[in-house]
Amino acid sequence: MIAILDYGSGNLRSAEQALTRIGGQVEVTSDFRKCLEASGLVVPGVGAFGHCMNGLRRVQGDELIRKRFELQRPTLGICVGLQVLFSGSSESPESSGVGVFQG
Repeated sequence: MIAILDYGSGNLRSAEQALTRIGGQVEVTSDFRKCLEASGLVVPGVGAFGHCMNGLRRVQGDELIRKRFELQRPTLGICVGLQVLFSGSSESPESSGVGVFQG
């Protein structure tokens, strides 16, 4: 199962439809355990970096992403969902990122 992390930001339905179209078993969820155990995790994102980070923190998405990277489980960030994987953003210097990548 491929989990699409629902944290209140991102084009969830487009990601879900694309993955389903190529034959993936997909679930849109904010459930920590399901996202951790999924064979793949998609982190979508639309809007401002700080807003996305606030949403991720509300559902413990930042912890989830760090744990998946620690376990070397496939994780894909799309748009701002990729940007939040870094330690910060010049767009929102007051908001730290997930920090799995430096920069």
